[in-house]
Amino acid sequence: KTGYLYSIPAFFYAIYNNLTLFNLGKVEPSTFQIFMQSRLFITSILVYFMLDRSLKLEKWLALILLASGICLKNYQFLYLDKTNHLVVCYILFQAGLSSFSSTVNEKLFKQDMGQSIFLQNGYLYFFGSIFNIVFNYRHNHYSQELLNPYFWAIVICGVTVGLCASFIIKHLDTVIKSVYSTLEIPLTAIISAFILGTNLSQLDILSCITVSFA
Repeated sequence: KTGYLYSIPAFFYAIYNNLTLFNLGKVEPSTFQIFMQSRLFITSILVYFMLDRSLKLEKWLALILLASGICLKNYQFLYLDKTNHLVVCYILFQAGLSSFSSTVNEKLFKQDMGQSIFLQNGYLYFFGSIFNIVFNYRHNHYSQELLNPYFWAIVICGVTVGLCASFIIKHLDTVIKSVYSTLEIPLTAIISAFILGTNLSQLDILSCITVSFA
């Protein structure tokens, strides 16, 4: 009866997914991940207002530390690297979409704790697939992508991450899910440096440490 409600977070997740491709074409993966951690701060605010749940003092202190790490990267990204400010706006907008979708998802998941999480995810992925097809119907390269093993590797990783995130959201909360996502930062920095040859500056390393520690 409530399956259609999952079209709301699915719609915003679809926009989020398409923005990921766009933003990763503009910035390095490690930079992208650091700015995306602003969703922890945004999520905490949305949880406070939408789910009427307050945060303890130590969590607010962690958010301040998180903001400090993002500011370090922001200083390098905007003023030292002379990069377009609009790119940061796109990433922060994407972070906001992620936060809003996760918060709505948690509300829907916990409205019926007895309902199978796999059924709930089925609703979410069903509507998400429809929206993604609509958003990309003009592209004619689907047949080529289906034969690309990297495409399926990305799909499998995305589905696995989504299922794990849904378990955390349903049985814990969205803020904790966002906290766990900070583990992506050092891993992304190391992997992108190894595979893509990305250079890590001292500010990059300091920013990664600060955000991860938060």
